[in-house]
Amino acid sequence: MWSKDPAWDPDLLYRIHEAIQRCIRVSTPWIEVFKGTLNPRDDDLLLCFASAFNPPTRAHEALLKEALRRSPFRAALLMLDVHHADKAPQDALLEDRVLMMCLAFAKEERFCLGICSHGRYLDKVRALRTILPPRTRITFLVGWDNWIRILDPRFYQKPDEELKDLFGQAQFLVFSRSEAGPVPSEFPASWPVRFLFSPKSAEGISSTRVRQAVARGEDPSPWVHPKVLCFIHQTGLYARSQGELTLYQARKMLLERIFRQGPEPFRQRGLREEALSILSASKDDLP
Repeated sequence: MWSKDPAWDPDLLYRIHEAIQRCIRVSTPWIEVFKGTLNPRDDDLLLCFASAFNPPTRAHEALLKEALRRSPFRAALLMLDVHHADKAPQDALLEDRVLMMCLAFAKEERFCLGICSHGRYLDKVRALRTILPPRTRITFLVGWDNWIRILDPRFYQKPDEELKDLFGQAQFLVFSRSEAGPVPSEFPASWPVRFLFSPKSAEGISSTRVRQAVARGEDPSPWVHPKVLCFIHQTGLYARSQGELTLYQARKMLLERIFRQGPEPFRQRGLREEALSILSASKDDLP
């Protein structure tokens, strides 16, 4: 699946797009595993970490490593939420978030990477149960904001019944910030939930902070993997301009054509060169 120049590889991006579309088209919960082999034994512990990864950061990495250090998980499944429970897609294309996940975590042998069709954790459990051995013990790694959303009755038709179902099938490892406030008490003590403070290496790091830094022309290198940073610089992702077309927008225009037509017509053209040409032409047209 890999490429020497993944940001500008039409075949790779088209394959990622097709995997995302399969998740978007399904009506029942589904997980598309696109890196690694999810093949635990029947009684294995599986750590699952779902996020928007916009972009993946050192904080994501730090939470995963801390969770793996504290518990005997054999593997971790990182999932991109195609349909986030309460957030609309922004900035980075879903295809690019998948690509950045690959760049950030490809060398981690214990990590599988996937795409999840549904945002609610109950739906994630249902999707996982279709592809895992029956007795696999699922633990979700979540941050504080996601934990609050999990308990929010807005996301359930029958909150009491569905939350009981969720916590009957999965455990939760919840990382909270030191300023997050007291642990909420509005749930039964029997629910399998463990609360931990986020490791110091994750403090002050967020995807939002990375996006804002890039938009201001600042250096986000302490907060992202070097290959993710290279991707951001190569494509102009998160950059802002005063009403002018950006490189990322020009690339997005070409990718939309690739996703409609397939990659064949674009293999010999040089995707990056075409994007730069579109960008140059747009500047020439300015009054």
